[in-house]
This record gives sequence, C-alpha cells and structure tokens, in this order.
Amino acid sequence: MHQGNSVTVVWSSTIKYDKFLVWWTQNGVALAQGEIDAAGYSGSWTAPTVPGASYTFAVNGGVGYTWGADYSGWGPTRKITAVPNLTSLRQFLLHSGLNPVGQHLRALIPTGVTLRKFMKL
Repeated sequence: MHQGNSVTVVWSSTIKYDKFLVWWTQNGVALAQGEIDAAGYSGSWTAPTVPGASYTFAVNGGVGYTWGADYSGWGPTRKITAVPNLTSLRQFLLHSGLNPVGQHLRALIPTGVTLRKFMKL
C-alpha cells in the first residue's frame, strides 16, 4: 500500500483472474466496494483518504462473466492509518522519522544544500 492524500492498494496473484473486488472500511464502517474489470495476475486500486482516519482493505479475484463470476475468497486484510494534516515543520520531521528536538534544522540538511532548496521553495 502507498499513502498520501489517497491510498493505493496493489496486489498480485499466481492465478489469472477476470476481475477483482476491493473491500474496504473507514474507521470500521464499510464503504462502497471497488470493482476492477481488468483481467490479469495483478492490479491496483486508489481511494481518497481523510487525514487521521483508519482503513482496512482486502482483495478478491473473480473468474467468469456469463452467469456471474466465481470468486477466490477474500485475501488477507491490511490496515493503514492516513497521515494527519501536519501544521508545522516540526510535526512533519517527527512524522518522517526525524527528531529535531535539541538539534538545529541545518544539521538535518545535506552539506551544500540550502534550506530553501531542501524544502523545494
């Protein structure tokens, strides 16, 4: 799974399927199921996220269309919490795994790089 203002669920299988279904919840409440009508061994599906909300995802592969698809059963569930809105550089650094407490910001920037360039301003 990848995360930002949205989450992208990516999967792969050893079996070729005609379509995939994505089951998901937001803070424990089931949302509209995603349906991907693309045949293959893998796929991806993207959904918007709400900052700080918790999500659960599972994928199900289906074969056949004439009289309805036969499904594989839901794969393992994955949980993720969306990044909260960050309102300060300190929060951003802490969320990124850097602890600027007791350090000068310059100590976190590679030598020869300006703060403006580092922050892409």
